[in-house]
Amino acid sequence: MKFSLQILIVILLVGGLFFWRNRHVNRYDSVVGLMNQIKKKSAEDRELMLKSALTQVKLSSFQLKDRLPVMDSSGSIIELAKIVDQKVLVYRISESYCSECNKAQLPYIGTISNRLGPNRVFILGSFLNKESLAMYVRSNQIKVPAYNISAATLSTLPMETLHLPYFFVLDKGGLISSVFIARKEIPSLSEAYCKMISNDLSRN
Repeated sequence: MKFSLQILIVILLVGGLFFWRNRHVNRYDSVVGLMNQIKKKSAEDRELMLKSALTQVKLSSFQLKDRLPVMDSSGSIIELAKIVDQKVLVYRISESYCSECNKAQLPYIGTISNRLGPNRVFILGSFLNKESLAMYVRSNQIKVPAYNISAATLSTLPMETLHLPYFFVLDKGGLISSVFIARKEIPSLSEAYCKMISNDLSRN
């Protein structure tokens, strides 16, 4: 029962993002309908729950503004578009988020990087300065690129209001897709999401 309630919370968050940003009433209604169905499911249907939740995740998409500045590990300011020449997985974190929430997803980053290569996944963080980000990278033994960005730059994205770490796929045109709000309480959902995205990116 606890697992089912946690899944419902994630789906509600994802569905809420669709509603706030795109005002797609039919899409939002489908999420609510899915939630009502899941309430009646038994433990044996957890795999179906995961697949249904991930299907809803794949529907999300947002467009980033042009020329978003980020800071690399050396302190140089570059445009985000210049470091994305193909679809990549981005893990969005902030030092203002729950530290354990941020850390809980890092093993999945490593797994995807090992499969696809370090240039297919990176961290987009909001830290006080490059030293704070560098310290975070070192202390957590992160092996993928990490960039610093002002939280205000991304404030128009609805998922930023949740103050939780999240994943998304980013293409070279600045299109965000497959947004996933990561919850440390539901590792099985994070694992399923990362497996799905890893498979998708391996074909692109």
